[in-house]
Amino acid sequence: MIGVLSVLASILVIALIVCLHECGHFLAARAVGVPAAEFSIGFGPRLASFKPGETEFSIRLLPLGGYVRFYGDDGEESPLDGVTDKYLNRFPVWKRVVIMASGVIANVLSAVVVTLLLLCLIGQPASANVIAQVEDASPAAQAGILPGDVIESVNGAPIADGQTLVTAIGEAGLHPIALGVLRDGQRLDMTLTPFYDQELERARVGITLGTAQHRYSFFEAVPLSFNYVRYVVVETVRALKMMIFGQVETGDIYGIVGTVSVMSQGVRSGLDTTMRFFILISANLAVMNLLPIPGLDGCKLVFLAIEAIRGKPMDPNKEGLVHLIGFALIALLAIALTYNDIVRLITGG
Repeated sequence: MIGVLSVLASILVIALIVCLHECGHFLAARAVGVPAAEFSIGFGPRLASFKPGETEFSIRLLPLGGYVRFYGDDGEESPLDGVTDKYLNRFPVWKRVVIMASGVIANVLSAVVVTLLLLCLIGQPASANVIAQVEDASPAAQAGILPGDVIESVNGAPIADGQTLVTAIGEAGLHPIALGVLRDGQRLDMTLTPFYDQELERARVGITLGTAQHRYSFFEAVPLSFNYVRYVVVETVRALKMMIFGQVETGDIYGIVGTVSVMSQGVRSGLDTTMRFFILISANLAVMNLLPIPGLDGCKLVFLAIEAIRGKPMDPNKEGLVHLIGFALIALLAIALTYNDIVRLITGG
């Protein structure tokens, strides 16, 4: 039952990421005054729909996806007034560029927001100045230090985290050091002499530190969030480059089934891991959609750039054929990756 729930949760997270991408397109269209015929969550047969205004909102059977359909996308005239002035291709190029680029922007911003929430509400694992273990016959054991003790100071200097403690002990060398220890709310003063660890090549006292979640303030987390998402985007581009040049094994590439399978394991690990998957997939989707592959936003932006240079649009039939071929190739790739995912799950590879 837990496995089924984690899979469903993973599907919902992926659906949310795609929905946010489409929300970017839709909200940008509303902002620049371009009407949309339909905003759909999911693909396939329509399960429910309502139309509060000029746009029909629908929920369809297959949740892994969604789309915004603009007037003229399907070759039909706008039902609003029976004329074509509502067609997307009748609006200025700059408006269409804003609409096409906003899906990617929405994914990047949502990744930044989730990173911000992760850093502020859950935090990052950090080495703490809490003693997890004490080695037998070590200077720490001989001084009476116990697991659970908190090292507050070294030679009178305050200790805020584990890294500061390790640095302070290392700088003391083999000279005696005075430790301020907090145990069950009481302050204890202890003195001990570190020993030199040949393997680690530094002075130690024979303790293992625990970890703690370090939460950031909002103003600390904002620049860190942008930097982290930038790092994920750069790594995604690097991975794509490796794929293009054949430096990645085909077994390391996952389709939607493999992605859901891996992500469901992360969901079972906890909220923080789920949020990290959200950030990773959202940033990956942003990068993938910018590629000039027929059917994706990147290719549509290329056609808009050509239209701006030429001063007239491409032949809609030819452009439509290019995107159709692109969708077919993407569908074939998805089928191949899904087949590999299923084989991997069956064989345990």
